[in-house]
Amino acid sequence: MTLSISSFKQLMVLLAGFLCFVPSSAATPLQQVAILPVNNLTTLPIPEERLQILLRDTLQQAGVSVLPAKETALFLSQHRLRYTGGIDRKTAMALQSETGVDGVLIAKVLNYKETFPGRIALTLTLTTNADDPRIRQSGAAALTARDNPGLFERGILHDFKVLEVRAVNEAVAKLLSPSGAPGAARQRYAPALLYRDPDLTFDRPLRIALLPFKNRSPRPYAGEIIAALFAAQLAKLPQVILLDPGTARQTMLANRLIMEGGVSLDQAQTLFGDLQADLLLTGTVSEYVEAENGGVPRILFTAQLLEQRTRRILWSIESRNSGSDGVFFFELGTVLNPCRLAEEMVRAGLATLPPRKES
Repeated sequence: MTLSISSFKQLMVLLAGFLCFVPSSAATPLQQVAILPVNNLTTLPIPEERLQILLRDTLQQAGVSVLPAKETALFLSQHRLRYTGGIDRKTAMALQSETGVDGVLIAKVLNYKETFPGRIALTLTLTTNADDPRIRQSGAAALTARDNPGLFERGILHDFKVLEVRAVNEAVAKLLSPSGAPGAARQRYAPALLYRDPDLTFDRPLRIALLPFKNRSPRPYAGEIIAALFAAQLAKLPQVILLDPGTARQTMLANRLIMEGGVSLDQAQTLFGDLQADLLLTGTVSEYVEAENGGVPRILFTAQLLEQRTRRILWSIESRNSGSDGVFFFELGTVLNPCRLAEEMVRAGLATLPPRKES
């Protein structure tokens, strides 16, 4: 696919405009970051190298120092690392000592559809390189070509690369935003069922380990998509210290833990002990239907928090929504990107957590 001269000019103007929106001095205090290869959670091949270059250029334009791609590739090759959806303690320490970077950026592409109407969604998480890897900043974007049709539908984007640039810049802008606020939750996406134990309090920031979400839907990677959106939203909560999911994954692999029916007490004891977590978060995705052939997305998932001291579930939600919820006239406000719908649902679900108590 080639760009016409007019399309190329439009792309450059849009890129320049969004780069002006990204803070000129990055909000992150990190000196240099390494970008891991893009994690593809779609069901089709995507241009991973092109997205990697776009992400790197956008971060550098925003003032973030990025480890050269060749050095990152050399490290991954020497350590034979294939999984790029998270980082464990050993790898984080090795990356810091061998390359000098003090943070790693993990990009996950959740949705990618180039044919009109285009659709794209991604999450970005920035994890510190230390003996206790934590996600300290995050950003996400979920866009479609029809999000802002405007008068006479002149706002519809027919050039997918323009949409792609817009999504990357929006995710980076949120990642580097000084406020880091998760955004307001909308009532129409509130959980259908909610349980919150009075013992769940945040007298201090609590360490949360994010475990894999079980996928019972036909959509491959649906569990990983919902987990990625939980990570992006949890990282913005002041009452939470979010461990990089790669640490939990490594503990599960090392101890051969398989959680087909949920977390057993023995498994929880192992995870709590190794991760030094206060809470474990896991869940199940039962339905994940993407908008196809003029339809709207539908999503159903559950999530639970298991507490370390008593091994009890202190918080659980069941969320089920469609892209047409709350829409009454002329389909205005219809959500066409399933990842945007899921993001709204996750944000509304986490809004039911108690806030951090002021000392």
